[in-house]
Amino acid sequence: MAATARGRVIAAGAAVAALLAGGCQPAGDASPAGSETVPAAAPDDPRGRPRTDFPATLAELSRLGGMTAAEWQEDPRLADAAVELAPDGAWASARLTYLAADADRFLTLRMEPGSTSQQRPTLGGLGLTAVGGEALEAVPPLPEDALEPVDLAAAAAAVLERCGASGPVTAVLYATGAPAIWDGQSWTVDPQWRATVATGSGGAAVDPRTGAAALDDPCLEPLPE
Repeated sequence: MAATARGRVIAAGAAVAALLAGGCQPAGDASPAGSETVPAAAPDDPRGRPRTDFPATLAELSRLGGMTAAEWQEDPRLADAAVELAPDGAWASARLTYLAADADRFLTLRMEPGSTSQQRPTLGGLGLTAVGGEALEAVPPLPEDALEPVDLAAAAAAVLERCGASGPVTAVLYATGAPAIWDGQSWTVDPQWRATVATGSGGAAVDPRTGAAALDDPCLEPLPE
């Protein structure tokens, strides 16, 4: 894939994440246009969803998110995952975005210690198009060997320094670019997992498995507040 095409994947994923999550910050009372906000299940939820502490690994985050996503639609696909980090490297919050075949909405799960909520923003409200079932199969699962956010931040240190992105890493975004790279008929580039590691002064597009630069010019501007 050419560097410019890979750049579009990174930019698309970061742009959608920024629209949905305000740069990985909690949304407060604001909701994306056309979204539905659904309360989290109560502790005595009859569906028997296990109660657990706030996840601390990507595997646990994916497991918990996948359980809720499966209640929303059949065969949902994870499109991106974002983790906001506290100054000590602990997870402060997390967000997962799921797609489903021909669905006109996202499912966005937001997790904080002691709190989980979900929104269902319309694709049309973001100028995006529903992805058909066969096309959605091209969206790969999050790699099992993707580095955890703190480990990825450490692995990307040299790239961040090259980009002048000083300060502690505040957020890590893992994204496929979907559905922003879907034009309604085909993928403009193949969906694949890339990562954005962000500090308060900038960020870098990196390989989620190694922390190496994902582009010839991996440097990214800070996400808007």
